[in-house]
Amino acid sequence: MMIQKWQWLVVTGAALMLWGCDQGGGSGSTPAPGGGAETPAMTTEPATTEAADQAKEAAESTQQQAEQMTEQAKEQVEAASSDMMAKAQPLIDQAKTYLDENKFDLADQALAQVEQMEGLPANIMDQVKSLRSMIDAKKQMDAAGAAGDKLQGLTGN
Repeated sequence: MMIQKWQWLVVTGAALMLWGCDQGGGSGSTPAPGGGAETPAMTTEPATTEAADQAKEAAESTQQQAEQMTEQAKEQVEAASSDMMAKAQPLIDQAKTYLDENKFDLADQALAQVEQMEGLPANIMDQVKSLRSMIDAKKQMDAAGAAGDKLQGLTGN
């Protein structure tokens, strides 16, 4: 949409510049030498058409270049996202495995690496948040269980 507005401005600007040149002194005619009758002004219509065509070609070329650059940028973003996913997913799987094995510190370390990655898709970030909650909850339960064991050891039961 932005490129189309820009193209329109270029074509309109070129047409207005040429139209202004065509207006000259404002009367549309030039006085004959010696103060006689006026002769009609030379028309610049072919030049105006040629300039408008050139402006249109330039605008189309610019639009094509912009479309190519946009496509290249999309491909680069997709490649970067794919690369991030390839790095993040094994760490997430590893954290889940450690969590199942009650290796909370290792699960925490693996997940911390994923949390430091920037630009991950929303669905991966949702998995990370959920896994973080589970790790934190199990760590607290483990700590509470250890405290209960200590308390039980102190009371002799």
